[in-house]
Amino acid sequence: MKKSIKLPVFLGAVALISTAALAIVNGFTEPVIEQNIRAKANEGYLTMFGLDNFDNYELSNLEISDELSNAGVTNILQLKEGDSIFGAAYDITSNGYGGELSFQVAFSGSKYAGFNIVSSKETPGFGSDILDEFTTYLKGKDISTTMAQIRADVEAVKAGSTITLDAVMGPLESVVSAYKTLSGR
Repeated sequence: MKKSIKLPVFLGAVALISTAALAIVNGFTEPVIEQNIRAKANEGYLTMFGLDNFDNYELSNLEISDELSNAGVTNILQLKEGDSIFGAAYDITSNGYGGELSFQVAFSGSKYAGFNIVSSKETPGFGSDILDEFTTYLKGKDISTTMAQIRADVEAVKAGSTITLDAVMGPLESVVSAYKTLSGR
């Protein structure tokens, strides 16, 4: 009878101690992880725009419309050079095949300035290849390129990653439209 009481109490105590330990470790590591993600996002802005720093630019975070929020946009960074808009970058969170993915799309003038993957759990050889293809394909592409053409070109390189492709294409269409409105193009 004593064993039948001791074992569940012991297991409950171990589970409680383990949960507390994990909560403490998470409390210490979560801010560091978020800081690293933010640093990668900031580095991505510079890389996409081909800049070393933002010294000569006025930066502002724009208000996110409901439509863009529904598309997964979490931040809009506008760069101004003097009185004119130099470009804009959109931070996007979407759900791909492997789970949540976070990426950035930047525009300058009438071109895509770049595409940056901030974090992804996509499968190597499939979803991650699609994301890598966007990174190289979009830079310098004219914003008048149709979504159908972008889809066809990217899909031709790596077919079979439809869920990841859709996770990028939906938000991409929304931010292209928003940038065209913002920049008057």
